[in-house]
Amino acid sequence: MTAQLHRIAARGFTETNLTSLARDVLVWRKNAVLPEDCKLHELANLCVPFASIGDEYQEAERMIVSFALENAARSAASSADQVMRDLLSKARKSVDYQRGMQNTNHPAGQAHAAEFKLLLEQIDVALAATTTAQPAG
Repeated sequence: MTAQLHRIAARGFTETNLTSLARDVLVWRKNAVLPEDCKLHELANLCVPFASIGDEYQEAERMIVSFALENAARSAASSADQVMRDLLSKARKSVDYQRGMQNTNHPAGQAHAAEFKLLLEQIDVALAATTTAQPAG
């Protein structure tokens, strides 16, 4: 296996076992010792072919921290998108209710109903944009 293939294998292992590996790194940082059966040892062994001599644990730690940060960033972006969709949905319901309350037999009511209709269309466009912009993964 080439170094590149070993790196890909290590990345796959890290992605699959991220929670356990992150816990191992925290234990390592706190106690300066790792249990014999932890996943970090497995990952460090996968890093040997492409890490500098003696740096397999540092390479493993770097990979874990990188994946954990990427995972946290994706999660935060996804949460923010969901909040935006929720707010837009609530705004749409409120505007639709207000539009339904307008007296369309009166010119002012007709004008307000038209404004509410335009606002609903704009909210629908924004909702569609947040729905299609969801991150993959």
